[in-house]
Amino acid sequence: MSADQPTGFVSCVKVDNQTFGSLDIFNSKKEAEQAAAKNACNQLNITGVKNFKGMLHDYMFRATCRHSPPVHYETTMSADQPTGFVSCVKVDNQTFGSLDIFNSKKEAEQAAAKNACNQLNITGEKKKKAKRKKEKKKAKSKKRSGSEVCFSQIDFGSDADEGRGFNDPYLRNLFTDILGGPKYLQFGTWAPYYYQIDVECLLNASKTAQEWTEEPAIASHYQRVAIQVLYPSQLCYNSYRPTGKEQTKQRHLEIMGYKVVHVPFDEINMKNKATTLSEKMDYLHKKIFD
Repeated sequence: MSADQPTGFVSCVKVDNQTFGSLDIFNSKKEAEQAAAKNACNQLNITGVKNFKGMLHDYMFRATCRHSPPVHYETTMSADQPTGFVSCVKVDNQTFGSLDIFNSKKEAEQAAAKNACNQLNITGEKKKKAKRKKEKKKAKSKKRSGSEVCFSQIDFGSDADEGRGFNDPYLRNLFTDILGGPKYLQFGTWAPYYYQIDVECLLNASKTAQEWTEEPAIASHYQRVAIQVLYPSQLCYNSYRPTGKEQTKQRHLEIMGYKVVHVPFDEINMKNKATTLSEKMDYLHKKIFD
């Protein structure tokens, strides 16, 4: 406890017969001990980075936009001590020395790199943050790709566009013209298990449209076609691939004997001036009858 402040704490740490204090009063023992350790590290010139050459190289690699960094080391025997080494590093026409004599070339070059990092104010914090961010992203990706999937994390899309395909007058006219008239199709039908279908029609063996009927005995002789108009909320981001909800619906309808035809709305949208009406009709004809 501090004599000047009864509720405060001070601390000191002994390293090799040297004592280093916390230099201030703190509210907890932990803070006081951390301050004493920090003071010892500063006085003994202890840092968390050992590979200063690597840190300097990475800094120049980023600074020069991934070109070969202009870092050159010149290491020689010391004139004052024949068995010692000194080194200097050149960074962008600046020279930084090792400031002392060392027993090996490696130590001399590390000291020169450390001096350069200190002078250029280069720290390893950015590299550590980038590494932590990469590890966090990797862990998140590994969690998502695991065998067990949490369904609360799956985006099944929005139901806001459910049913728009058969309520749009432009689309109703388009599908009616394709199939040959209103008697050959039905809008907004319901399949078993409450699956809503935008447009439903019947095709015979020669792939021509048959007059629509709900009689199971007659409809069972033909191929039932379920046409789904997919809006942006029913498609994966930046693609024409249906969302998980739509793909599940497709699989269930196919099990029940339907041929499912997905038509992205952007392909047949009348505001899409990239294609003419005849090209849109050809596109739909191929999707339904091929």
